[in-house]
Amino acid sequence: MQNHWLSILPPIITIVIAIWSKKIIPSLLIGLLAGCYFLNPTLTGGFETAVGQIVNTLTDSGSLQVLLFLYLFSGLISRLIKSGGVKAFSDIADRHIKSEKGVFFLLWALIPVTFIDCGFRIVGAGSITRSLAEKNKVTNERFAFMLNNTASPVVELIPIATTFVGFNIANISIGLKASGNPENTSAYEIWLKAIPLEFFSIVLIIITFFTIFYQFKKPVNASAKPSAEKEMKGMKMNMDEDKPLIKPRVINLIVPLLSVISLSVFFFWFFGKDKPGNKTFI
Repeated sequence: MQNHWLSILPPIITIVIAIWSKKIIPSLLIGLLAGCYFLNPTLTGGFETAVGQIVNTLTDSGSLQVLLFLYLFSGLISRLIKSGGVKAFSDIADRHIKSEKGVFFLLWALIPVTFIDCGFRIVGAGSITRSLAEKNKVTNERFAFMLNNTASPVVELIPIATTFVGFNIANISIGLKASGNPENTSAYEIWLKAIPLEFFSIVLIIITFFTIFYQFKKPVNASAKPSAEKEMKGMKMNMDEDKPLIKPRVINLIVPLLSVISLSVFFFWFFGKDKPGNKTFI
């Protein structure tokens, strides 16, 4: 690509289309096609390049592991709900949490057992605390803001056993290969050094925590409020509606979560300890 400034157009196109259409996957595909046509500007060249990039990504072992990781976590959340673990924990928390701030503090307190993946964090912590948020009259918008901003920004800064670790290391490794760096260069070490530079995540976490105690409000049109509430009632987390198939018990939540976290940390070390140039936490 001779005109290097064109490299910023695909992400800009993707962002603009995503904001306009509110559809993430189609926007990403259009952005991918735009970038590939810049690389190969012929009638079919861009499409062929895009297909080739998709095939290369889907046949890469690291990318497939991340995808499998995400699918397995979706299944885990479903099992936790079916086993009654989520309901049992929510019932216990309901006896002690009687305020909006209490709901938000519980959201933060759940980070150590829901940090492995941002999607897992949102669905897991959301399923556990949603009924509490409704009982304490937390608005859907504020609950979504707090839940979302204690997911990706937090998970991005955790250096072990998360999907972001694998995702970032895979991307850095591709960059190292493309730039001709030695094979023993540690992608993980580079990513660790980059964590203090994650200014967006750090600032967003600080702002989100601050909003527990103080929130910026704007005047609400009283006549429009009922219809807005009615519209939000239709927005539900799908797996939150599943009913437990067995007697709800807290242990049905605790044991699977602790097992997943322990195994994730162990395998993170086990599969990375012998790779050239890798420096893990042990």
